[in-house]
Amino acid sequence: MIWDGKGRFRMWILGGWLWKDVKKGEKNTIVSSYNRNFTGRNDANPATHAFVTSPELVVALSTAGRLDFNPMTDELPGANG
Repeated sequence: MIWDGKGRFRMWILGGWLWKDVKKGEKNTIVSSYNRNFTGRNDANPATHAFVTSPELVVALSTAGRLDFNPMTDELPGANG
């Protein structure tokens, strides 16, 4: 899961991500269950913050659409908001 720092989530494909709307040096966040979280590995951007977590938490955060989602206490909105 990739968070671009502008309130948008992007899905991540193993092997790297090429941003077209995030300039090199612009801060963004990647949450992944893949164990390669060092600078520049995922998108060649030194300003990317990459966090490794469980596959379950990656799915929970991407489904919620926000990084501050707590699956233990927060609820997902239903079809009616």
